[in-house]
Amino acid sequence: MLAVASALKTLKVSWRHEFKNLSQTESLVFLAVASSPGIESSHIQEELDLDQPHVSRTLNKLIDKQLLRALILKKGDRKKVYFLEPQTGAEKLLSWVDGVVDGLLVANPNVLARFIASLEDAPESVIESIEKGLDRVKVARKTSHAALHRNSSYDYPKRNRSNQSYLKLIGS
Repeated sequence: MLAVASALKTLKVSWRHEFKNLSQTESLVFLAVASSPGIESSHIQEELDLDQPHVSRTLNKLIDKQLLRALILKKGDRKKVYFLEPQTGAEKLLSWVDGVVDGLLVANPNVLARFIASLEDAPESVIESIEKGLDRVKVARKTSHAALHRNSSYDYPKRNRSNQSYLKLIGS
């Protein structure tokens, strides 16, 4: 249990370090948008149990910090939906997630073993998605390795550049 508490503390510290300019409410709203792209402010209000003016101010602050963007879906409608700003919000979140995964799973064999053990009860669709993802990783590694031998100045693509293809894989 001590390892879990330590891992949660590490997550909180790394979040604060990466998103040091966000208040607690801004962090919660940011994560709500990240977990439900295209969410409306009314759903954020319900999910976080906050009043409308507070959510509106927080959303505007996150837009000013260029972490979120708002879109009006119907012309003439005042209702907006919110997404992470791709170049700042999404990239920053994915970078943080990559660091957390590296820190928890790669650097800590006990947590990796725990993750693998949790897959025993996972639905078959999750296992199939992971297998497909691992197959793609193997192909990407072979391609990168071959390109490295052809051209010594090859620039490895960052993980978040290929993140969309993995999200499509898991979502399908």
